[in-house]
Amino acid sequence: MAVYEVNRRNFASMFLPIDPVNPCLVLHVSRTNLVHDTIEQLTKQAVMDLKKPLKVHDAAAVALGFSQ
Repeated sequence: MAVYEVNRRNFASMFLPIDPVNPCLVLHVSRTNLVHDTIEQLTKQAVMDLKKPLKVHDAAAVALGFSQ
């Protein structure tokens, strides 16, 4: 349902002056503070965003050249 709503809004953004929305919930975490970073970011999200597919970005993995 959340992905459908995001896709609908992104389609509407082509015709209306609204910002497109990421279809995934993206968390940026560090390996040293994995749990803290995750909980901190999840508590700031709207309920509808929590229903989106999850993507996790690890800064250390990106720095080593691994794509997320």
